[in-house]
Amino acid sequence: MTKQLLVGAICALLSVAVVAQEAAEAPKSIIADYIELCTSYATEDGIGKDDMDSYLLECVNTELTDNGYKEVKSLKQE
Repeated sequence: MTKQLLVGAICALLSVAVVAQEAAEAPKSIIADYIELCTSYATEDGIGKDDMDSYLLECVNTELTDNGYKEVKSLKQE
């Protein structure tokens, strides 16, 4: 029982630490790299022109979050 409580406490502390860390904004160069990568995925997957923008946004956001960055709302870089 003591081991279970200890494991539970450690898990709780680790989950709080993960939530406390806020993701950073990705540099524009990294976003551009992910756009290029996702464009090649779209070509391989046969994504049509009508679906390309939403596909790229979803793909880039997946890459960003998988690498610890904040998602973007748009791929248009200012």
